[in-house]
Amino acid sequence: MDYILQTQSANKAPTKVGKRTLTAAASASIVAKKAEPLIVQLQSRPNDPELLAEIGNTYYDGQDYTNAIDYYRRSLKLRPDEVNVRTDMGTAIWYSGDADGALREYEVVLKSQPNHPNTLMNMGVVKWNGKKDATGAIAVWEKLLATAPTFPQRQKVAEMLQNVKSEVGSHS
Repeated sequence: MDYILQTQSANKAPTKVGKRTLTAAASASIVAKKAEPLIVQLQSRPNDPELLAEIGNTYYDGQDYTNAIDYYRRSLKLRPDEVNVRTDMGTAIWYSGDADGALREYEVVLKSQPNHPNTLMNMGVVKWNGKKDATGAIAVWEKLLATAPTFPQRQKVAEMLQNVKSEVGSHS
């Protein structure tokens, strides 16, 4: 499960691999090679939601959000209540430039698991960075901090929350 920790432009920045910078084409080639053995497995297991999600994760990790979204959607057709896959798909949608689409996916997750910490964290980022909704981001992150005392990214959420509050206070 990935967290959004900053705004990221999808597929625009070169990918760093060690000390080398790869072009988008070279990066896509590497991702395709990583996905290839999984796609071969898919031929004999076309309705395996875990395999579809794993392929989605491979594309997501390689910043190929279009393919990631496709495989996440296919996985969710088979297992629509898988909140981690839906949260990752929402994040891929966000990185593809669609804040509203990301928020719709996060809302679906929160209907079944209202305190899902990864979703709450990412939703706050999209509300703040994508929608410029400081009030919404503050509310979501405060809920996260109140309901998930052992969340691994708790300190980062507290910092983002403080930054938003400070920025809002400076514009009052």
